[in-house]
Amino acid sequence: MALMQVLYKTYENLAAKGVTGLLLPAQSTQQAHVEVLLDRNGEFRMAEFVKKDDATTNIPVTEDSASRSSGVAPHPLFDKLKYLAGDYEKYCGEDNTKYHEAYMEQLGAWCDSEYAVPQVQIMYGYLQQNTLIADLIAAGIFSQDEKGMLTKNWEKAPVKLTAGNQADAFLRFRVASRGENSALWERKDIQEQFLKFYLSHGGKQGFCCVTGKEVRLCGNHPSKIRHSADKAKLISSNDK
Repeated sequence: MALMQVLYKTYENLAAKGVTGLLLPAQSTQQAHVEVLLDRNGEFRMAEFVKKDDATTNIPVTEDSASRSSGVAPHPLFDKLKYLAGDYEKYCGEDNTKYHEAYMEQLGAWCDSEYAVPQVQIMYGYLQQNTLIADLIAAGIFSQDEKGMLTKNWEKAPVKLTAGNQADAFLRFRVASRGENSALWERKDIQEQFLKFYLSHGGKQGFCCVTGKEVRLCGNHPSKIRHSADKAKLISSNDK
């Protein structure tokens, strides 16, 4: 049996046995630096630094964002500050319009679809206010220089973070909700709803040589197969 078929069957067998920790399709991991809590009305309540042993965060991804190295390819939910913050240029001195607009357009399309999740819609509504960095400054997360811009170094972080520059912070969100997990990255239903939304929008259909089925095909394959430090891919080729 070919290697890819063995890998596929191994994953399916582990999933059938209920093994935890398996990434779903259109899912990857990132090291989060800051965690934001919103209330049910979409108001900023608090933020805190993420401890190193809790930083690994499961996130939805697209085919492009899972393999991005440069250019504009927003993750669907959690991402770096330059994608999330509408007030980024004000505090970082760099125009992030193309990044932020691409992120908001993608998230907005999900929130307007039949696969929308209320907590994700709350997060989207908050980000439309364009006050993310200002709120994080007020919450004591970010430090500023004498001109009001974000300092490069983390002056208020209690421990060393994997992002050396405050402007490179990766954020994840909680949304307070009665009877439901507030940690959006731990919600399997959110990932499943995103996958349904993602698969319903375009993509090339064709014969998969691994599963033997007609499915949506993948042209760009995700990196970080071994770990997040190297960008290694299981399949990597530049030929046609």
